[in-house]
Amino acid sequence: MKTICAFVLVLMSFNLWANDLVLLTDTSRATGEVRVYIKNISDKEQSVLTRNLTTERSKDAVTFFPERHALIVGQTRVVLKEDLAYYGVVHLKPGETTYINNPSVDATLSIIKYKIVEEWGNLHGLWTGTIELSLANNK
Repeated sequence: MKTICAFVLVLMSFNLWANDLVLLTDTSRATGEVRVYIKNISDKEQSVLTRNLTTERSKDAVTFFPERHALIVGQTRVVLKEDLAYYGVVHLKPGETTYINNPSVDATLSIIKYKIVEEWGNLHGLWTGTIELSLANNK
C-alpha cells in the first residue's frame, strides 16, 4: 500500500511540474541553430534561469541546469546561496515566454531538458522540477 501511495505522489508531482512550464524551440534559418524557449503556462508567476547554465549531454539528449555549490562542514553538506544575477533570472507572468541564452543545441538531438533541483530552487525562490521536450515531436 505504501508503494502505491508513493507512486501516486510521484505522478502527481510530475504532473504539477509539467503544468507550470513548457519548453519550445525553433531553428534559425541562417545558422541552423536550435533556439530554446521557456513558456509559463501556469496561472502564477514563475522564476526561471536563462544564462550560464551547465549543459549535460548524452547520446540523444541535452539537459540545462545551474551548477550547485555546497560547503562540507564536518559531515554536514550546506547548500550555498548563489548570485542569481549570474544565471539571468527571469520572472515570467502567466503566458509569458523567455529564451535560454546560447543554448548550443544540436538539431540531431532527440530530447531537451531544463532542470532545477527542488532543494536549490526553493533556497533561491525559483520554479523547481524538470521539463522535457522531444524534438522528434517538434519537427
